[in-house]
Amino acid sequence: GFKVIVIVDDTAKGRLDLPFLNRFERQLMRPSDVITKRQMLVVQSVTEWAQKIVTESDLGKTGYVFPCLMKNSIPSAVLLALDYNLDPNPEERQRAHEHVISKLLRLV
Repeated sequence: GFKVIVIVDDTAKGRLDLPFLNRFERQLMRPSDVITKRQMLVVQSVTEWAQKIVTESDLGKTGYVFPCLMKNSIPSAVLLALDYNLDPNPEERQRAHEHVISKLLRLV
């Protein structure tokens, strides 16, 4: 026997053939599910920064300040900024932090 792994973007699953999908066990995998402890340091620092901006703006909700931000946006952006490096050093984490913040500032 053999095993097959099919990776489907969540937005594309509605376009796939239902009998095809029913042949597989389905598992949801989000960026936050694969973040390492060192990567999480960047996620936490960016999240804290974003929360400070929301608090200072006095708008009350993250979505009012960062309208496109979703639950897994920051973990996903951190993974991309770190180029999926599992064990980033402090300098790499700082660069990733600054990169993600620069992206978030474009949303404001």
